[in-house]
Amino acid sequence: MHFGFKIEVKQNEWYALDGKTLRGIPGQKDRILLAVSHTERQTVAQKPIQGPKESEITAVRQMLAETGLEKSKITLDALHFNPTSTGQINQADGWFIIQLKDNQPILFAQMSQEASAAVPLGTIKNTEKGHGRLEVRQATFFNIRHLKLDPRWDDSGLTTLIVMSRRTTEIAKQKPSAEVSFYLSNASLEQGDEQIQPELFIAIRKHWGVESDNYIRDVSFKEDAVRTKNGHQGQILASLRTLAMRLFREAKINNFQAALEKFSDCPEHFQIFLKQHGFL
Repeated sequence: MHFGFKIEVKQNEWYALDGKTLRGIPGQKDRILLAVSHTERQTVAQKPIQGPKESEITAVRQMLAETGLEKSKITLDALHFNPTSTGQINQADGWFIIQLKDNQPILFAQMSQEASAAVPLGTIKNTEKGHGRLEVRQATFFNIRHLKLDPRWDDSGLTTLIVMSRRTTEIAKQKPSAEVSFYLSNASLEQGDEQIQPELFIAIRKHWGVESDNYIRDVSFKEDAVRTKNGHQGQILASLRTLAMRLFREAKINNFQAALEKFSDCPEHFQIFLKQHGFL
């Protein structure tokens, strides 16, 4: 794990950048920014932030530049859809997929119209059943290189619109729900592309999975429940939780809660675990 230094960026790996508020710190103004690999879900960079959620925008740009991740493949949520951030990644020859919402109303309206009228490049559909739910996801891909966009997007290289629909049914109650999300990317697609379309589809899904790490931090590691006196203490504890998650994943431990309970009951097992994985 790195804190503001160049990291070894894997050529075919996607990285999700996401922020989290440390609610155990007085004032709840301290946050952490995490860069997590999609495949192994390992945190490769972590950055402390102080301020409101919008402070993540400049922090993400700084992390991308400091670590070299701007040259890789990045997924971000809609907060970061702005021409400065997208332009930074595109100009560094990186790829991005970022959700588009109505915080960019003109562009959102253009994409909505394009999705309703244009012929798609292709579609991918996936069905998953688990946790008492049935989920059907479908991604529809559109080429938007021909669209005339506002000049402020010139450096962003926007070429592909992905419309992601998700239908979820709670099996026991047979209660359905549906949502549609828009994503934009600078990755160029062609008709019937058999490689990049699936890659983008999986990257969007993996970003949702990475965001679930916040749930693990809160539920298994009690991050929000642990109170600290100041931001420095909270940031150090957050870094220790990140380290623990990294060690657990390297050890192929799936049930973090059970592992924590085991090590709490028997510190000797924890010491053996640390020695086995080269930490002691």
